[in-house]
Amino acid sequence: MWQKNGDETWLLAHTEIQGKYEPGFSERMFVYNYRIFDRHRKPVVSLAVLADEGPAWKPKPFSYGLWGFSITMEFPVVKLNDYRKQWDELEKSRNPFAVAVMAHLKTQETRHDHGNRRKWKLRLIRNLYERGYDRQDVINPDYNGFRGGHNILKLLCRKMPFSPHVIPGKILKSLCPCNGSDSF
Repeated sequence: MWQKNGDETWLLAHTEIQGKYEPGFSERMFVYNYRIFDRHRKPVVSLAVLADEGPAWKPKPFSYGLWGFSITMEFPVVKLNDYRKQWDELEKSRNPFAVAVMAHLKTQETRHDHGNRRKWKLRLIRNLYERGYDRQDVINPDYNGFRGGHNILKLLCRKMPFSPHVIPGKILKSLCPCNGSDSF
């Protein structure tokens, strides 16, 4: 990347998406950060994205010390669950990651309620059109032109699967025209 003063700076980003509590998570963050640094000899920024349902868990910095030596690694933590309180902001955001966060939150919320899941999935798809994404961006799973090759509907299909017992196959395929490897 380029700094404001024109100097080139390497930045290696290490992102861990963690779906459940793990006792040794902070140590793993440290190990992966160091391994990336060791291999490339460039600064590494580590970030944790917590996708678990528990409201309380946030990993603590990793540290150890012995005989006067000590080392501590702190890293930013984003807890997706915290965004429940910011739903209105997510709906208004132009950031495509906002849609991913909304899909994740509604997936957790509608885990055992297929009718409500269908409602939310359709609402999120409608929201994409309201954000200005065109049909090609939203529903064509083979289109690679969308903002660097991302496909939002593929994400929604994977993140918020419908049960084929709730929605007939033809309707299901029209909502989620994902490839055959995606499970509904």
